[in-house]
Amino acid sequence: KIIFYRRDAMSKLQEVLFKKAFCIKYKEHFDAQGTEPLQIEIRLIAQGFDVGGVAHNKMWRG
Repeated sequence: KIIFYRRDAMSKLQEVLFKKAFCIKYKEHFDAQGTEPLQIEIRLIAQGFDVGGVAHNKMWRG
């Protein structure tokens, strides 16, 4: 599960639920001088996911 919060950090913006998910890439970039000091890139593959009650499922073999 990944939860995205609004900038006020008090309320949830969006929640993504995963079924059988695997991380295939994780990258961090930190720039203390920038307007967005920490950026994280995550790439996932998943058998299924749900965003806001809308489900998407991929039929995996095996």
